[in-house]
Amino acid sequence: PYTIEGFNSQYGKTITELKSYDISEATLRAVYEIQVLREKLVDQLAKDTPHTEEQVWARHILLEDAGEAAAVRILLQRGEDFAELAKEKSKDTGSGAVGGDLGWFGKGAMVAEFEEAAFSQKVGEIGGIVQSEFGYHIIQVLDKKELPVTDSQYQQNRETTFNDWLTKTRETASVTTYDTVW
Repeated sequence: PYTIEGFNSQYGKTITELKSYDISEATLRAVYEIQVLREKLVDQLAKDTPHTEEQVWARHILLEDAGEAAAVRILLQRGEDFAELAKEKSKDTGSGAVGGDLGWFGKGAMVAEFEEAAFSQKVGEIGGIVQSEFGYHIIQVLDKKELPVTDSQYQQNRETTFNDWLTKTRETASVTTYDTVW
């Protein structure tokens, strides 16, 4: 824990070091003030940021071409084991090794086409073939729940809320710049 003497000593050293870079104490104080005000603004704007989000637990089989994907989907519709087909045929060797299991994920974690399909699919259903930049996916949603986000995800969501507000504010702001000649 800091003592007042320890703080004053460290503060003095910092001011001396900054002066060697031609940075004044007033500038340092202004930077700290802006940081405090920014954090207060983020707190206010993001006060309703949820600590949970809808997440999906899914598995998939990734295939090279549409014909192969159609053939595998027919096998699944006939009752073939999803996990075994994923191990055998999936181009995604990481998830394929565990039966295509991708675990839980929230929005923004997957490519748009995959995410849209997974979040719109019913639990247990073998979805249609979804094309993405990686190939052709056959997705099965195992569960959907509202789950807690990690601390870093929560902080990122707060920053996103602030940045979205800032962008919108800048777009709607009316700024006039006057050229001056001395």
